[in-house]
Amino acid sequence: MRAELVERISALDRVVEELRKASENVGAICIFLGVVRGTSKGKRVLRLEYEAHGELAPKVLLKLLEDARTRYHILDGTIEHKVGTAGVGEPVMCVAVASEHRLEGFRALMELVDRVKQEAPIWKKEITEEGGRWVEEEGPPGPLIRLKGVLEAEVNVNVCARELIVRLGLPPDEVLVMKEGRVVKGHEELRKGELVKIVPVGLLLTGGGL
Repeated sequence: MRAELVERISALDRVVEELRKASENVGAICIFLGVVRGTSKGKRVLRLEYEAHGELAPKVLLKLLEDARTRYHILDGTIEHKVGTAGVGEPVMCVAVASEHRLEGFRALMELVDRVKQEAPIWKKEITEEGGRWVEEEGPPGPLIRLKGVLEAEVNVNVCARELIVRLGLPPDEVLVMKEGRVVKGHEELRKGELVKIVPVGLLLTGGGL
């Protein structure tokens, strides 16, 4: 795991090579590259100026990567964020993750990008033809649903339990998959036609409705 404040974002081939070497089980590398837009709310952008807490920001970014590893079981990850002045079209943030499967990689990447914008002590000033202003990032949307009870279902395709949860759009740390009265491990494969239960963790702990 690597998290850095940089004056220039690394070349993507270097990032890919770094993550590819993380494990022989890497099956997907997902990358988000943020660049400076030329317009904002109908105004022409001249440049962006980034400031950050030099000591705290890398620690926060690294903690976000560790959280993603716990929630989505990514194998490795990198976050680079530019500090200083950035012109239109210039890369300012690179978030990349390596995972066994693409879906947990996509989910981890989306969450990481949102959390970097919300939680890292990094501040953005937008300079347009009309002057400058500090930009406050909007919060990310929550999950489409939050499971309140047990969901019984038949599996339609061969899929591991973790990927099933990700495909359903449910928070991986809030639900578990059960089959034949036992909790299915995240890497364990479910076969087409099997009957499973998707259970909120809180409900499982209390035994309610099981």
